Amino acid sequence: MSEQAPSSFLHDLFHELETDGMDAAFNFGLDSLIAGFERLRSSTTD
Repeated sequence: MSEQAPSSFLHDLFHELETDGMDAAFNFGLDSLIAGFERLRSSTTD
């Protein structure tokens, strides 16, 4: 998975918000946060 720039993350988040509403945007943000922590954790344990 490639690193996402914060600006593209926000763009995707607002797109989710516009198309699918608050719940989808929240889930998208949560998934991205979890993915970020997983990446961080795997990079520190290597």
